[in-house]
Amino acid sequence: MTIEAGQQLLHYRLIEKIGEGGMGVVWKAEDTKLRRHVALKVLPQSMAADPDRRARFEREARAVAALNHPNIVTLHSVEDADGVHFITMELVEWQNLAQLLPRGGFPLNRLLEIAIPLADAVSGAHRAGITHRDLKPDNVMIDAEGRLRVLDFGLAKLQKPTGSAEAANLPTATAMTGEGKIVGTVAYMSPEQAEGKPVDHRSDIFSLGTILYEMATGKRPFQGETSMSTIGAILKDEPSSVTEINPTLPRHAGRILRRCLAKDPDRRYQTALDLRNELEELRAELSVTGTTDSRLPARRGWWPAIVVAAIVVTAVATWTVLRHDDTAAPETHYAPRPATATAAYDRDTSWSPDGQYLVFSRMNDGNLDVYVQQVDGSEAVARVEGPGDQTNPRWSPDGRYLAYFSTTEPGTPVFLVPPDGGTPKKLIESGLPTLSMGASLGVRPWSPDSRFLLVARAFGSGHIGIDRVDVATGEATPFTRPPAGVNDSAASYSFDGSRVLLRRGGFEFGTMMTVPAQGGEPQPLSDVAVAEAVWRPGDRSVLYTTPFDYSLVGLVELDVATGATRRLFESRTIQWISVSPTDRIFYSDFRHDTFLFVVDVRSGERRQLTSHTSNNFVPTFSPDGRTLAYSSSRTGDMEVWLHDVESGDETRLTNSEGIDIMADWSPDGRRLLLLSQRGAD
Repeated sequence: MTIEAGQQLLHYRLIEKIGEGGMGVVWKAEDTKLRRHVALKVLPQSMAADPDRRARFEREARAVAALNHPNIVTLHSVEDADGVHFITMELVEWQNLAQLLPRGGFPLNRLLEIAIPLADAVSGAHRAGITHRDLKPDNVMIDAEGRLRVLDFGLAKLQKPTGSAEAANLPTATAMTGEGKIVGTVAYMSPEQAEGKPVDHRSDIFSLGTILYEMATGKRPFQGETSMSTIGAILKDEPSSVTEINPTLPRHAGRILRRCLAKDPDRRYQTALDLRNELEELRAELSVTGTTDSRLPARRGWWPAIVVAAIVVTAVATWTVLRHDDTAAPETHYAPRPATATAAYDRDTSWSPDGQYLVFSRMNDGNLDVYVQQVDGSEAVARVEGPGDQTNPRWSPDGRYLAYFSTTEPGTPVFLVPPDGGTPKKLIESGLPTLSMGASLGVRPWSPDSRFLLVARAFGSGHIGIDRVDVATGEATPFTRPPAGVNDSAASYSFDGSRVLLRRGGFEFGTMMTVPAQGGEPQPLSDVAVAEAVWRPGDRSVLYTTPFDYSLVGLVELDVATGATRRLFESRTIQWISVSPTDRIFYSDFRHDTFLFVVDVRSGERRQLTSHTSNNFVPTFSPDGRTLAYSSSRTGDMEVWLHDVESGDETRLTNSEGIDIMADWSPDGRRLLLLSQRGAD
């Protein structure tokens, strides 16, 4: 029977095909009885025609339907319409993990945000006796609210008290559809699954480890040119250490992944719950030690804690840089000057047309609000406040409006408000998930005549492209429509209005592309993965940020005509760059350092003891008061150091790959008791 859009199966009307695999075709459909959208998976004829396989699948589908977990997609029913067998389930739109994954992997705090609920979901399935057997990034969705769901239990297996060869007989091997072709599943198989041996829930733990490895590094741990060579790597090879590929990761993260990827199932975590607990403990340790990736977390759940703890110092600087010279590239000198000096979190900057004012988003109390401030002094003044987040404020060239995104209403709409305040006017809904709002508007999204605004908006089945929105009418016309699996974002007009710069890829990194202002096919400027990109006045060059190594982010200038590049500046983090019409650069620099001070309780005199970067904390005096023991992460590991209070001399007491903290002196001052992870998996 031919299945096509518009067709009715029972009371389900098919709308569009949204996926296809070895276990069937997935459709977006309307449940005409309940008036809701659902996902409908039509089973392949080979399964539907075999009564035994169909009965087994229905039995296992009922078990999946009984699962009640916020991070597992809900299965509604198993149906039969005139010989067409299908299942209906919760429709989860937006993007899967494979689409969101940056080229170099996620920052560690973002990785943990995803990994912990993912492991918890798998643990929930395992406790119900269900092994997924096809865990991979494509089967992990992030919805519009940032919530994770595990999908596609099409290969799921109900576990029996003992292993059964039946577990190896369902179509796991359909991942190999032709000689030398890998469609994705092979790379995430456990060794026992790749060999066709019986599998249990520990096979899922190996697959989870493969996903986490890719999230941490941007690379799969086992790769080959063909399906068979990939299977050979899974069976025989040991993957490179994640801490070698990404030295910003703590060693404990490497140990967690090594244990997940053990060839012998008995050497892995024996339950997904154990893995989830390890990941939660790692996150707790990072919140104490601060040895996490320096990039800001993507979700606002972390931000209030950062602000309240007063461990974030937002150093935002403006400086004037020399114009690009085609004949020479003299050394450029910078004169950084702080533009804001609060304990708040400032981001998303835009210049006024005259270059005298800045508009930005500021978080003081857990929400981002829009503020305006004069560049050369005065306090910032709130222009838009509310219960949700107001982000990406952008000043129109005619000075009449600030455009910004807001989470105060469904659909993450774009609003307009006068720079001196007033009632915001809703322009258009973007349909973007809140996690993607950071790249929704480019630095210069307004056309030079202020008639149009370039907005990243969702279209189709969660894909994101650029629309050109008429500010007067709110009418939107497509400007770019990227291919499946990638998104377009952060579109900016050149200063002369003839071209548009945008980023194609994920919402953290992507490739710089240019498009004529009247439209056309985007063309790449370079193959470098960039976080942000902006035009410089004159439009002969663009500035972009990209990692120089695993501890520095750099600001680079690219000559548009020749492709030549030069480094202008580097720091631990450079974010939210924007350039004024007078060629002044504004950026945010995220810092995380803690220092030790000693205070005379009688006089109140305070003296700084340490000036090392990173974290220095939990100090304790020796019984005679002459020596201080404290923990420091200056070398990359959390170690115990001794500090002579009078001379300032320091001695490293411990040197391990683990975490050594909370040192305490014995009464005679001869020994120290401490908490340590050394030697622990």
